[in-house]
Amino acid sequence: MKSMKKIILLFLLAVAAQLPAKDLHTLTVKTTMHCENCTKRIKKSVRFEKGVKNIKTDLETKTVTVLYDADKGKPQAIVKAIEALGYETTVLSDKKAETPKRPATDGDTGASTQAH
Repeated sequence: MKSMKKIILLFLLAVAAQLPAKDLHTLTVKTTMHCENCTKRIKKSVRFEKGVKNIKTDLETKTVTVLYDADKGKPQAIVKAIEALGYETTVLSDKKAETPKRPATDGDTGASTQAH
């Protein structure tokens, strides 16, 4: 029975590895936030928008950076969530997020081929 569970688990892991990667994007927005409480309010509001995976605020630069799944959420909805709190916004960028590189396989060491 345990071996059957292991086989099923391995099968599910193999299937999950073959699923297409999410369409992750990074949205960076300049805001009029001015204190730590502002950052908390923004994070609390934006986290409920569809597709949001991660939110970072930088009080020094007054920016909010949101990692979101573009298949589920829209940047306009994220911006509206911030504006609904009374902050002015300017979208600085909305670009496809870099995907982490997979570990080297089949003898590929990932070593650079550049001459030193």
